[in-house]
Amino acid sequence: QIRFSLGNLNTNRAVRVDIFDLSGRRVWHKVQMGFGEQSVVWEGWDEAEKVVPPGLYLCKIGVDADAVEATHTVDYRVIAVVY
Repeated sequence: QIRFSLGNLNTNRAVRVDIFDLSGRRVWHKVQMGFGEQSVVWEGWDEAEKVVPPGLYLCKIGVDADAVEATHTVDYRVIAVVY
């Protein structure tokens, strides 16, 4: 479970969560609407719904900016996958 908070927003915004392997290849993403406290569940699967190999992955969380069509990066996190 990936939890984060989007402050200073008073309306729903598109929030994008991307998971990358260490080579920079995106392996999974999710877009949802929200503001304030947020939660996204990543089961450790890639876009083809196959389990990713054990290792470290980077999680990028972004939210749509107010007046422009751009993504403002909110946070990066390291996620370890083990099994």
